[in-house]
Amino acid sequence: MSGKTLIENLKEINSQISDLFLLANPFFRLTKPTEENLSKYKDYKKRYMNLKTFFNIIRFPLIVIAQALWNISLSLITPWEWYPRQELGSQNNNLVGLSQVTTANPKFTADPLLGQIPMQLNQNDSLAMFYLNGTRISRGVLRKLLLCQDLKEVAINSKTLSPFETIYVQFLNFKASLILIKLIVKSNDKSAEKLYLFSEGLIYQFRRPTFANLVLLRRLGKVLEKNHTKVLFFTLEGHAHEAMVITLIKTTFPEVHIKAIQHAPIVLSQSGYFENLILLRQSDSVLCTGEIPKEFTLSYLENQTDSCRDVKVIGSSKSQQIFSSVDIALNRTPGSILFLPEGTEKSTIEFLCLFRYFARIFPDIQFVIRLHPAASSTIGVKKLLNEPGLNNAKISESSLSGDLCRAAYCVYRGTAAAIEGLAYGVIPIHYNNNAFYDLDPILMRLMDHPTAESIEKLNKIFQELSVNNSLLNTDSEKSLEYFNAYFAPEDIFNFY
Repeated sequence: MSGKTLIENLKEINSQISDLFLLANPFFRLTKPTEENLSKYKDYKKRYMNLKTFFNIIRFPLIVIAQALWNISLSLITPWEWYPRQELGSQNNNLVGLSQVTTANPKFTADPLLGQIPMQLNQNDSLAMFYLNGTRISRGVLRKLLLCQDLKEVAINSKTLSPFETIYVQFLNFKASLILIKLIVKSNDKSAEKLYLFSEGLIYQFRRPTFANLVLLRRLGKVLEKNHTKVLFFTLEGHAHEAMVITLIKTTFPEVHIKAIQHAPIVLSQSGYFENLILLRQSDSVLCTGEIPKEFTLSYLENQTDSCRDVKVIGSSKSQQIFSSVDIALNRTPGSILFLPEGTEKSTIEFLCLFRYFARIFPDIQFVIRLHPAASSTIGVKKLLNEPGLNNAKISESSLSGDLCRAAYCVYRGTAAAIEGLAYGVIPIHYNNNAFYDLDPILMRLMDHPTAESIEKLNKIFQELSVNNSLLNTDSEKSLEYFNAYFAPEDIFNFY
């Protein structure tokens, strides 16, 4: 076996991939290395890895046929997804924005990812928004909800294509898989790890997540063909569809200017973000939430040739009016600890278990956990929530600002809420039991804060807090400075 890490091997594979259909494959793009995102690579460096590689090669033809039949069947039984096709009414949209809806709201007063940015742009220019639908709401209903943002032009991406388009895309995807096979054969590195990743990626090329990106590729391509688009903007996190869209613009619509918006915190191990950064052209732009992510982004781009150099701060809706220090002092529960899991089922379950475990050990400490709406309704989480509660363990039903106003400390791994907590004087305690990956959005070199790599270390921190609540006091002014440097006020003029 080679000594290369998973990220190093994926980076080498990505450097060899330029085909749009292969770029659509999420297997080769690792965003934040959370437990959910790493589950795709669960057999990496396992003893039976070679056997899994062999099994993948044997089952590849069956997977191709099975997935093709499944996609065609879905197309036939869900005609409302692809007909009638949602078109943009105008063909003179200077700006086209690409965003995503992951949770259903009765009314959208702002973009789910980009906040007020689309509405502000709509006041000054001709704007059309194209949304990915991550909900079970029909395209027609979702479009009406999104029009509540006072946007005139909104189109929702479909989840399927017509049967004929599906067959055509499946054929092109099979041709792309042959390119991947050729890469495997010609590769100088035929280590067990690299062959395993190639074989898994080959299977993933025909999974639904890849096909969903290929639907986006086809739909967005048609939108850009019919519009006189000057600028395309979208969020940048490190996803496969971002790499695919960037390459689509570079190869097919080179006259379109890209503005990639970093809207969520960046962590050091977020390899997909950095790999997508270097795909951008010198004429493109990266718009950051604040000075810290801007400097973080620039420091990486400085070492790259022919890459994007236009990096500016556009700000974030998170930089909002906060309570005064007097209000916070009146509301705060001394010594209270707020758990802040990410918006995934595994993270929520893990933090719920930690939350209940420590509530039993430290009955004199008030524990609160704030569940992300995207994860609170899953089966595994609901099962845990039905278990008997404890007097000192509360499931929050308050707003985020209300929770942060009352908390003295917060336990987090990679959520932006921990950075928001700095504005309220909440002391962050970073918990990450996977030492291979850095998931902390609060950079230690800029702000010192307690960290725990294990339950035992977290237990030791709580023991110290139970004896002396002021033990982990931090500079509140420095905390606020960090927040303001990460989430600056929105400045739409920096978009142009």
